[in-house]
Amino acid sequence: REELTLLPEIMFLVGSTPRTIKRYLNIYKLIRSHAMLKYQKEGQQDVCLFIMFLLAMGIGNYRGAAKDFFNKLMQYHDKSLSEILSQINKEGEKDGKVTELEALSTQIEGVEGISKILTFTPDMLEGDIIPFVSRFSFAKETVLEA
Repeated sequence: REELTLLPEIMFLVGSTPRTIKRYLNIYKLIRSHAMLKYQKEGQQDVCLFIMFLLAMGIGNYRGAAKDFFNKLMQYHDKSLSEILSQINKEGEKDGKVTELEALSTQIEGVEGISKILTFTPDMLEGDIIPFVSRFSFAKETVLEA
């Protein structure tokens, strides 16, 4: 599976502790097997990559910013990930605070196998996948439903 080749490339988002990596892999398998997950056969790889990314954001190195990030994905569902991250950074600058996500676009661009994720829009995910994935982030509050 191509998913296995993408795992090492997305691990910078997940972290390096064995416990976090194991949690990430187990939850990813659970999400992939869930009946809620629907996609067109030709878009399967992109949907799986997007879900891998969302889960990494929720439980990995950026989990502190995950709730706001997921809510922005829901709010700007028709915009690309690159545009959404840019919007988050603009709002942070306006409020006079630096966001955890400030360098994320640049980091993703530097990883050849996953850089295409910056062009993805939340609309490519059918149903309530974003709130579903966010439930596994173990945050105090969950993401708003669409």
